[in-house]
Amino acid sequence: MSDHVHILLKLESKIAIGMLLKHIKGKSSRWLTANYPFLENFQWQRGYGAFSVSSSQVATVVAYIKNQKQHHQEESLQSEFEIL
Repeated sequence: MSDHVHILLKLESKIAIGMLLKHIKGKSSRWLTANYPFLENFQWQRGYGAFSVSSSQVATVVAYIKNQKQHHQEESLQSEFEIL
């Protein structure tokens, strides 16, 4: 997607999500700017969204990620985060 990334991963409980995302954002920012000079001003947003998923729902999440382009044509990211 042009404005966000979905990542599905299995995380040990001793690893803090915030520290993991800091590492992912830092490494990916350095890689992007090193390999794509026109992205020299690239920056990730400050925040992130994180959700836990039960093992029984992994296939559903994988399908969601694979079809995210179509899904986001029907519903915006912002509307997904709204709580009714």
